[in-house]
Amino acid sequence: MKTVINKTTKLAKTNAAVSIAAEKSEPTEISARVLKRGTCQNLAGKNTLGFEIGVNGRGEVLLHVVENGGGGSFSDGWVRFKDIQAALDRAPKGKPVTSFLLNPLFRGVSQNTVGFIWAVLLKEGIVVPSATKRRYDRVEPTAFLAQVRDLMEGKTASAAGEKKSQKPAATKASASKPKRTNKADKT
Repeated sequence: MKTVINKTTKLAKTNAAVSIAAEKSEPTEISARVLKRGTCQNLAGKNTLGFEIGVNGRGEVLLHVVENGGGGSFSDGWVRFKDIQAALDRAPKGKPVTSFLLNPLFRGVSQNTVGFIWAVLLKEGIVVPSATKRRYDRVEPTAFLAQVRDLMEGKTASAAGEKKSQKPAATKASASKPKRTNKADKT
């Protein structure tokens, strides 16, 4: 017997994938206690994003974007951090990664959401810029999870170890180097 795949079958498969992604990232209406509100730059560095880190009744860490200074659309639904970690774990260890890994978590919503959540991960130190152009290296989330645990226990963000800057030390050092001049400019 031959299996016939038509538009209805494809639509059913797509809807099933969307419902699986919706289960993973949980609907916007879930009850969450906000532990931290923050801002970060989008990946292009042109606009400021507002985000929140929270926890649900089961103690699961949640993230979501709440504001985009650039005016683009995005989903403000919460996503479980463990789902983000599972998506990152699908990539080979030690290899640079991109936000593409998060796409399955955000099917059916604005694709801006993936990049915006990635910017939050960058701000929180879960990913850092890689030496490979337009890629990122994963960082063990122990410091992030320790900060969240401290916030859950009622410690303030500064006491919980909030990071002042996420730029690698090498970037700071290179920013302080004198600017080179073109030899042709000297007269």
